[in-house]
Amino acid sequence: MRRALVLSIATAMGGCGAGDHVSADAGALNVDAGVADSDRGHDAWTGQEASIDAEAGRPSGTIDPRGGGGTVNRLAFTAFGDIRPALPDEDFAYPNATVKSIVGEMATLGPEFAVATGDYMFVEYIPSSATGQLQALLDDEKTFTSPIFHAMGNHECQSFTDVNCPNLDESVNITTYLSMLLPWTKVPWFSFIVHTDMGDAKFVFVAVNAWNDTQAQWLTQTMALQTRYTFIIRHHPTPDAGHPSSAEGIAGSDTILNNYPVTLLLFGHVHEYARLTPNRVITGNAGAPLDEGMYGYLYVEQRPDGNIQATEHELGGAAPIDTFAVTPDGHATQ
Repeated sequence: MRRALVLSIATAMGGCGAGDHVSADAGALNVDAGVADSDRGHDAWTGQEASIDAEAGRPSGTIDPRGGGGTVNRLAFTAFGDIRPALPDEDFAYPNATVKSIVGEMATLGPEFAVATGDYMFVEYIPSSATGQLQALLDDEKTFTSPIFHAMGNHECQSFTDVNCPNLDESVNITTYLSMLLPWTKVPWFSFIVHTDMGDAKFVFVAVNAWNDTQAQWLTQTMALQTRYTFIIRHHPTPDAGHPSSAEGIAGSDTILNNYPVTLLLFGHVHEYARLTPNRVITGNAGAPLDEGMYGYLYVEQRPDGNIQATEHELGGAAPIDTFAVTPDGHATQ
């Protein structure tokens, strides 16, 4: 997280049309979650029916690692974010041990997938550091065998908090992020649906630091699609918990998001775990220098009553440090 005011240059980009099935290439929601597009040479993926892990009694199912959604009996996923060295271009100081420990502990909970809230590098002067640091991240994540979906942070544009990369080619940071962490899509905003026994869940990844008219149109269309659950993954939080930012996409996406019910909004940017409102959570404590608290991760699961429960785990901790629950439309519940 770094602060500066940077002039952004907005450009006109072709919008994507509405329809029941739009490829991940367009950054749009894939309603046909059973089969994902193979737009970059991937083999086609076919969904499978969910099942129960009889031994562990945990939810299970099949999630497309290329953003095509999937089907589970009961939703269960983890969230973590803000993983980078303390200083720019210090590949040797990447927090490998912390990341490996976090993904290892997350894996023991049996989640169907994970979401990450942004900032996976700190690169300013040495372009090759972008590849080096993201390769370190991917190597550290190998013990987590389920898919991990990486939202864009400001460090995936440039180092500064308020920078904008609407053209998607303004820096080696964003081009490397797209090619290494999102090889199945050409844009850093995307969404997918997970079908559950208690209703569909929509996951929406907003790229605040790549804001443009095309993303705004996509977000409006995506949020208008009715699902029982909606999860927003976005790097910058609102409210900002004492760390204000004028990043262009914050107000732009808030204007759209505030018109719809949201089950849970998962943020990073501030290097801590914090509950901002009943359904707004910062989970940015996965390896970057901490602003407060301890390293950890969030486990989110769909309860048998249809409500959503979230539990914050401290890395290496013997017991959870916080647990709360919300209804499908984001209201606090027991």
